[in-house]
Amino acid sequence: MADNPRPVTLDGRLPAEAVEFVEAQAGGSQRYAEALAELDGTLQREGILGVRFEHVGSTAVPGLGGRPSIDILLVPPHTLDGADLVELLLGLGYRQQGDELVRRGQRLRILDPQQARQALRVRDWLRQHPEDVATFNALKRKLVDSPVADAQAYERGKQAFFATLLALADAEESAAHPPR
Repeated sequence: MADNPRPVTLDGRLPAEAVEFVEAQAGGSQRYAEALAELDGTLQREGILGVRFEHVGSTAVPGLGGRPSIDILLVPPHTLDGADLVELLLGLGYRQQGDELVRRGQRLRILDPQQARQALRVRDWLRQHPEDVATFNALKRKLVDSPVADAQAYERGKQAFFATLLALADAEESAAHPPR
């Protein structure tokens, strides 16, 4: 991390919206499996079936650093309104933080199928292109070390990189499957 002092509250803690960056760590898949078992079991006990889960974020990509949390993408079935799922999860102890629900080292994002497809394309691209993982790590460190780093600025700062990766994935797909 850079030597930039991080903003702190009067009692010396980081503000709630601050972003912590950790280097890539082993064990992300195991932590995801444990979180998924708990989350899926809880939803099933509540009568919620058919939710699709995906492991996304830094712990889903070898060598990628990021927040020290497990990012889980949820795609509700067409029979379940995403807002109803959010309400249920809030009742189970998750708290809203921007467009994510967070609890005990988990970050949940509820997306429709098209949004999920884009997130998975970014994840899959990074899994297949380690050179872009290194570039993304450098960008994330820069964003976190910024004097105005907070969760919203961190997420906004990553959007242009995501758009670039999606364009590269589109180009690769078009080259592999040219129109007839």
